Amino acid sequence: SGGGGGDDSTVVYCAVVAALTAVILAAWVFASAVDASQPPGGACERALCGALYCFKRAGLKTRYCAVSRKKVPGMDHFCVWMNTAIGRRNYPAFFIVALFSVLLYAFQIALSVVAYARHAPAAVPVVLSTVNLLCAGGVGGLYAYLLAGHCYLIWRQISTFDYLMEKAKQRAEKRKAA
Repeated sequence: SGGGGGDDSTVVYCAVVAALTAVILAAWVFASAVDASQPPGGACERALCGALYCFKRAGLKTRYCAVSRKKVPGMDHFCVWMNTAIGRRNYPAFFIVALFSVLLYAFQIALSVVAYARHAPAAVPVVLSTVNLLCAGGVGGLYAYLLAGHCYLIWRQISTFDYLMEKAKQRAEKRKAA
């Protein structure tokens, strides 16, 4: 565009952030709002959950969730942040929240670095870019850790519950051996 400077890039930035945030919020609301103990509702939900859940091919058990007091098919864990049990029905939405959050924060980190490089001599933009970089890096790092952990569990074809039980058994065996 003509002499507008950063107007086009600002629109693109806002559009990308809005799109990623909309996906995160929609997935978060879905994961939190559905009853994980019930089978998927409509045909669209069944198709979507079935297609996205295929990466957890292991026949994850129906387990009782002591927090929600329900039997949850494919129980993975109880998510305190979403205040719901995560199972076969809402695991894809939970995974989408983690994945798109990592993408959002990676995008913000990249833009902070670009803004920092562009405005290095100016104090205010540098301070704002640094604050954004630190915040996005911190929160993004936590989401990246969550995503990496769930990718590992998917690779192993086990649930979070199974992983935690495995670790507890290993600790108990170490204590017994010592």
